[in-house]
Amino acid sequence: MCADCGEGKYLDFTGAVAETQCKVCPMGKYNDVPGLGTVCPDCQKGKYAPATGYTSCTNCIVGTYASDDGSTECTQCEEGKHSGVHGSETCDDCAAGTFTDYRGAVVCIFCSGGKYSSEGASVCLDCGQGTYSNPGSASCDTCEHTQGFVANGEGNIQCEYCGIGKYADTTTHECKSCMQGKYSVGGVNECLDCESGKFNLNDGASSCTTCEPGSVPNGATGCTQCIAGKYAAFGASSCSDCGGEGQFSSSAGAASCSTAAVGTKPNLSRNDQTGLPFCKTAPAGTKPTPDRQGTEICSPGKYSIGGNDECSECGVGKTSDAGAIGCRTCATCGLGKYQIAECTANTETECGDCVAGKASMGGTVSECARCDGPGEYSEPMASVCKTAPAGYKPMVTGDDGLKTGIEMCLKNTFSIGATDECTNCAPGGHSNPGDSACDQCLTGKYYNEQTNDCTLCPKNTFSINGASDSNGCTPCASGEHSLEGSGYCQACPQYMEYDETTKKCVCLASFIRVGSDGDGNGGTCTCKPGETLMGTTCQPCEEAKWKAEEGVTSCNLCEDTLKGAITEFTGSQDITDCECPSRTFDNLKGTCVVIVDGVDAVNDGMTLTGLIMEPGFWRTGPRSVDVRECPVSDACIGGNETKAYCRDGHNGPYCNLCEDGYAKDPFLLCQSCDESGESVAITAAVLVAIALALAGATYLMKRGAKKEEERLSREGQARSGESTYKRARRRLKNGGKIIFSGAQISVSLPRVIPSFPMPENFKETLRTMRFFNLSVIEMFSMGCWTANFNVYYQVLVMTVPIIVICVLLLFMGLAIREHRQGLFTIAIAVTYLTLPTITTMIFSLFPCDDLDDGGRYLRSDYSIRCDGEERTGWVVFGLIMILVFPIGVTSAYWMLLWADRKKIQQPVEVREEDEELMTKAFLFEPYKPEYWYFEVVETARRLMMTGFLSTIEPGSFVQLSSGLLMSIGYVLYISNVHPYVEVRDNTIAVLTGCQLVLVFVTASFMKYQTKLEEGEAYEMQGLGVILILSYLVIFVLFLFWAWHQKDDTSRSSSTYATKTIKNLGKKVVSKHGLKSVVSIRGGRKNSASGGIELSERSLGGRVEEEERVFAYENPMTHQNFTTTIGGVSRGSEEEEEEDVKPPAIPMRVTSTGLLKLSKADDGGGGDEAGMTGITPPSSAPPPPPPRENEGEITVNVKCGTKNTRLHGEWSQMWDEEHKAPYWMNKDGVTSTWDRPLGY
Repeated sequence: MCADCGEGKYLDFTGAVAETQCKVCPMGKYNDVPGLGTVCPDCQKGKYAPATGYTSCTNCIVGTYASDDGSTECTQCEEGKHSGVHGSETCDDCAAGTFTDYRGAVVCIFCSGGKYSSEGASVCLDCGQGTYSNPGSASCDTCEHTQGFVANGEGNIQCEYCGIGKYADTTTHECKSCMQGKYSVGGVNECLDCESGKFNLNDGASSCTTCEPGSVPNGATGCTQCIAGKYAAFGASSCSDCGGEGQFSSSAGAASCSTAAVGTKPNLSRNDQTGLPFCKTAPAGTKPTPDRQGTEICSPGKYSIGGNDECSECGVGKTSDAGAIGCRTCATCGLGKYQIAECTANTETECGDCVAGKASMGGTVSECARCDGPGEYSEPMASVCKTAPAGYKPMVTGDDGLKTGIEMCLKNTFSIGATDECTNCAPGGHSNPGDSACDQCLTGKYYNEQTNDCTLCPKNTFSINGASDSNGCTPCASGEHSLEGSGYCQACPQYMEYDETTKKCVCLASFIRVGSDGDGNGGTCTCKPGETLMGTTCQPCEEAKWKAEEGVTSCNLCEDTLKGAITEFTGSQDITDCECPSRTFDNLKGTCVVIVDGVDAVNDGMTLTGLIMEPGFWRTGPRSVDVRECPVSDACIGGNETKAYCRDGHNGPYCNLCEDGYAKDPFLLCQSCDESGESVAITAAVLVAIALALAGATYLMKRGAKKEEERLSREGQARSGESTYKRARRRLKNGGKIIFSGAQISVSLPRVIPSFPMPENFKETLRTMRFFNLSVIEMFSMGCWTANFNVYYQVLVMTVPIIVICVLLLFMGLAIREHRQGLFTIAIAVTYLTLPTITTMIFSLFPCDDLDDGGRYLRSDYSIRCDGEERTGWVVFGLIMILVFPIGVTSAYWMLLWADRKKIQQPVEVREEDEELMTKAFLFEPYKPEYWYFEVVETARRLMMTGFLSTIEPGSFVQLSSGLLMSIGYVLYISNVHPYVEVRDNTIAVLTGCQLVLVFVTASFMKYQTKLEEGEAYEMQGLGVILILSYLVIFVLFLFWAWHQKDDTSRSSSTYATKTIKNLGKKVVSKHGLKSVVSIRGGRKNSASGGIELSERSLGGRVEEEERVFAYENPMTHQNFTTTIGGVSRGSEEEEEEDVKPPAIPMRVTSTGLLKLSKADDGGGGDEAGMTGITPPSSAPPPPPPRENEGEITVNVKCGTKNTRLHGEWSQMWDEEHKAPYWMNKDGVTSTWDRPLGY
């Protein structure tokens, strides 16, 4: 029966066999039913699962929300939002007039007075100039400027009232005083101009003043007296002229004009009178007495302007005093007064003062107006009612309810001004006496009567909008708690549980508390550094992760900081625990890089600067990632210090330069000059030993030749052919070339292939053999003799002297005829011997190596920069030397051989008589005539194995493989074609090639043998012994064979074949007149006959059955042989092939010439062994010339499996002059009577 996966797990595939295969629900998902299904459901909105394996999702606490299904954490409400319930899907915007300026708010805070906010605000904004607001306002109200209210600056909680003498400035939003000539009774936005006839001398006036009689206002700022000749009544706005009949005013400030006395008249200016009186005129303000003997003053209510018999009555609304010269308007009551009684002709207006609580602008009002407006009041004699400012209200006294003053608002009340009553603070609000606004206790506080301030609600209580007293702080429900000053109660924070004993929330197991006070209050429970939340517990960070801070956040991946890094253990607490794993290193660019070949991967956590180089490797510096294999591996000893990478005596790039007192050996290692002296001495000793060996061999060959001459003299015989000494010397020279070429290539390999991997004993042998390079520089360690002897000067020393020597030898040969052959041979030999070494050095002038430090150096000499000024000149010099040596010398060889190719293909005896031809014998003598060009092939091989091989990436597998393939190809080619005349030379050439193959195989094996097991060092030395013995075997075989194989019969098997073909064809044609096919194939190479087999077959016709015996001569050794050919079937239509039997008894003859093929005597007569003799051409009867279409035979010649140049169709022709047959092919190539076919 299948078991269910437990809660918090799921399984999404079939066939599970263990509970461990159940998968844990990922974060944001849960599973509360075992075996529920293949997936875990997402947590619903408002819930979350912060770790894996949750069985139920947790409600988001107040102040947080989860808006998506599958949440892994709850998000705190953003600023301007709040959430007061658990499990919220979204947070609500704060209402207008409230705000929150922090994340995770449970309730929003009221904006204070002077501020406002819109919906969803995270901050309250100040009300601008001219506006104000009460606490919790969604907008600001505008002050009524027209009623004299202003609000200067920002954040005003009330408007200021502009009282008497002031006005509301709508631009600056300030109360400003009225200027001179203007006045204000308060509550206006502009001042009034003074009425006509009134003035105002002060700023901030509440009314204007009337000028006294005789004066008029001067620009509304003062009064000016009327000049003489003018007058002004009370309240006049300007002075009037005295223009009536007989009127004048004699002084300034006249309230009226005077009348000229009798007998006088006003002057022109009306400011005086002229003439003597006859009768007096009653002056102004008087009248004549009844007896006209005098005057009396006008009674009150009357006036006289003078010259009148009676005083005139003042009209309605006017009055005058006794003796008045004119009536004045009845006075009006001033500001703050009211009219008790109107004026009469003889009484003034009676005014009374306004009492407190009333106000009057004066004039004719009969009573003062009550200050009944909102917030209005007045003091006694007030012209206008004042408005109670903010924090005050009007004070009512008496039973009549007059507002006679102001009083301060009591505690916990407020007034914004212009109100009759102070407003009580809202619940939770409070104020001090005279406050213009109440302070609202915020969330989590209550109003404390004793301190008249807001106090935090006690622990485990809360208030949402602030409480008016301590009872307003609501206790938390059972199981919930709150901190002091909380606006809500809640369950314990995440990762805590409530401890009933201590009445505190404590951390769950595996969690720690951070940020708490000394009593363990506050703070949060979280995971310690190095741990993260998994499920409901803190677990150590996995390997390759770390976390330095407390928290439930995920552990940081080392990969994020250092790509590819790991940690050694779980629970890592610092980024420094991240390190690169084994076989990688920190490249200091944030990535672990796989260690390249050449770096010793001994430690974990390696950095770029701490890399340890293995022996044989090098880099430019401690911050270089370009680790390179040293061309000379033994020069680089490895390590961590850049300056210590090199072994003693080495420095520079790749440790490839020698320090002072050191010079390079053939393996490019810097050897102490003391040791170089010993090596030079050993080399010199070897040279002396070889010279002595050659001298001894020459002596022995001469001695043997002398004994041979003495023996022939005693026997009375003449020597046939060349002497034994001459033949041995020639073989020694030809074979010596082969050995020298192979040795020269081997000795050059350490320079061509830097860090040439070889056993140490074989290296020492090559060092001893370095003279084969014919390099004076290497042979005598020139670096110890001269400083700064770089590769440029080495090439110069190796090329220019050789050119000079060869040119001198050529000119000397042309001048001295008797020594021409020797001098030319020496010149050719000099180029032959030095060409590979010089070519290698020339090619070394070109390859450059770019290093990552910006340096570009010549690969053959790292003391030379490729970007140097002198570089171009030496490159041009190198190109010229390429034209002179590898191209020029090889081309010269080819042209010399090509020009004389026909002569070279003559019999050896003939071409040796050609002195001109033999000056070039060094180039063709060792080879068969048909391989006249082979010296060019051999030269090309030597250049390929040295100069060309040096152009391939030094020490690379491609370079080793190329050398190996060329060596194998050479062995296969020599084994197939056998180009040398001597079998011994072919054998030595094959062995020399095989020896090079063995060298390259050994080098490849050692190069890629990265670690030697115990005991393998002995095997390496064994390989070295084998390589050394291979050289010794070839050398000993060469010397032994050169002497003991004097009668080598292996020269040019094609020569014997052609002679036999010639005679055989002659016989067949002359006897049968039929077309026949003669096939010659090479047999055993070491047989006395040269391995020749003869066969004859008929293409048709009748051939008499008979046994034919043929005799032929080996023209190289002058030996005669016979063989028997069986009969040919008569009349056969099918081709039959007869094999020639191996030659029988050799027979020495004393005469030479063309041979004829003849039948042996039946009785075995003739010369020794019953064979037919050799008949010279002069004694041989010439065969009859062939008739047309007769005498043609087809000849196919094969040596081994390789077609020789005889392959093709040949026709026998007759040389009438010499009475001898010859052959011609379809291309017109012919043989001559003294030159057998194909030789």
